[in-house]
Amino acid sequence: MGIKVVAVDWWDEQYFNDQLVEEIQMSSDIEFNKEFCPIRDKRIAGIKIGNLVQLNNGKQTLVRKHYSVTDKYGCFTFETRNIEICNNIKLAFEQNSKMRVMTIFGLDHKYYLDDCITNTQEKLVHAPEWNSDNFFNINKKTKSLILKNLLGSKLLLKSRLESGYYSQILHKHFKMKLPQFDQWIITVENNL
Repeated sequence: MGIKVVAVDWWDEQYFNDQLVEEIQMSSDIEFNKEFCPIRDKRIAGIKIGNLVQLNNGKQTLVRKHYSVTDKYGCFTFETRNIEICNNIKLAFEQNSKMRVMTIFGLDHKYYLDDCITNTQEKLVHAPEWNSDNFFNINKKTKSLILKNLLGSKLLLKSRLESGYYSQILHKHFKMKLPQFDQWIITVENNL
């Protein structure tokens, strides 16, 4: 297909350690939970019904509230990760000038990365606005490649987990991710 793929995600072991410390600290903070839990619960309810376009409205108010509360209580690991991802996206823009660039990230990153791209003076086009009638109408070859990549990634991760490839904290994190591959594969098979 001739499409260049550039990995722009970022994390390291220190990030996971810092994130764990923040989670432990915040789980026992009554004031934080009083403010944070209603927002989190509303987001989870929206995710469960699967209306991600609505959940990701233009202003992305719910996810912004979510992270303004975590920032207010001194939880900055997620923002640190977004800053590093943003820097990697800017570098990808510089190295691939005059080309269309598609970024694919999970729900929690979208608001920050939209701001990041907007601040680069690049034109930002949201996926639902991009030929939305046919957005999920892909050809069989593309669907087959997506499924092949998901299965290959799952098998590689499983092999690495079994061989002790990761440090203890990364092993724990990636072990929790492994079952999600089956969910992603089912989603692609049933919805694309």
